[in-house]
Amino acid sequence: AGEGLLGPSPQFPLLQTYLDTFVGGCLEHFTNPDEGTVFAHKVLQDTQMWSPHWLNDRLLPHRPWVYEPKWEEIDGALEQAVGPFFARRKLPEEFAVNQCSKALTAVTRREELLQAQVEELKRQLKDMTSCCPK
Repeated sequence: AGEGLLGPSPQFPLLQTYLDTFVGGCLEHFTNPDEGTVFAHKVLQDTQMWSPHWLNDRLLPHRPWVYEPKWEEIDGALEQAVGPFFARRKLPEEFAVNQCSKALTAVTRREELLQAQVEELKRQLKDMTSCCPK
């Protein structure tokens, strides 16, 4: 299962709201809350393709309890299962700035490469014209 799937990327990050639904469903699967917690932890540990491309898109990410009553259980399960990635999830504005910074760096690097190509072409033109009298 899951063969050939692409992992999260800057264009298609993990969404916190999807994980809230997924983990919340695991927690509610059993009538005994302890069994639901154990199940959620097991499912998260068995899940692959965790990624730093993780967008905390909750409506009020600084006050998650307003829209997600089980937020503490969900965040606790996620943090325990995938701590390093959980710690790096980003708010929408942080995610956008991070992506813009990467794009700007790429544009700057491309400009540097183009400038180097222009300089090389100038050098080649000078070499070609230096052998010929005017």
